Amino acid sequence: MNSLLTIILSVFLVLTPKQEVIDSTLNYAVVSNNKVLWEKEINHLAAHKDSLDDFHKKKFIELIYGYIGWNIREGKKEESLKFVEYLNSLINSNQDVISIAEQSAYLAAVLGYKILLNKEDIIIGGVKCYNAAKKALDENPDLPLANIIMAKVTENMPSFLKNKHKEALKYYYKAVSIFENSNNTLNNWQYYETLNSIANIYKKMNKEKNLKNIIKKIDSLKKNIMNIDPMKNDTVIKVDTILFK
Repeated sequence: MNSLLTIILSVFLVLTPKQEVIDSTLNYAVVSNNKVLWEKEINHLAAHKDSLDDFHKKKFIELIYGYIGWNIREGKKEESLKFVEYLNSLINSNQDVISIAEQSAYLAAVLGYKILLNKEDIIIGGVKCYNAAKKALDENPDLPLANIIMAKVTENMPSFLKNKHKEALKYYYKAVSIFENSNNTLNNWQYYETLNSIANIYKKMNKEKNLKNIIKKIDSLKKNIMNIDPMKNDTVIKVDTILFK
């Protein structure tokens, strides 16, 4: 019986890659604009979603959250909506795994995505989105995701709010500071994307000097990330199970 349990655990550990493997793979996928690699990570976790531990459950939610943004940028509305509803169901079914702050941040993301996809009223939905993001920050002001979501909410507020870009930068930089203090930047796709969000704001504000400095930082990070090719790592699992057909 013990030997059988050992075999089962050994198989599970092989099939579910370690944190640093997943994180480096996701970061490489974002920097290299390799959506297929991101989809493979979703699919091999989906293949074992009934037996995932808490870390992998949280990582699966993070993967779906990031994947929606990817599809929205590509203009894939129907695909995005399908995953928005799936993300919402994951939030509800994993309340014992993710914190209240994380639940609120992801809920704000769901509402924000629905507004972008014209499935939520921009005024009513915007208020609900802001309140959810604020609740996340109130619960845990040091949660990077909460700061990133609040930054996005602020950045997309009506144009007559003159200080919205300045306020958004405050939250983006708070997230950057948290990431950098955790020494987890090389293997963190959200850190890379946050730097790019900051660059986009500086571009809108015509802050050329600030833009130049942040792009220099992004280029340096990108160069280091591209030197780590996760496809050479044997622990990156390739499976054929498809989450959505």
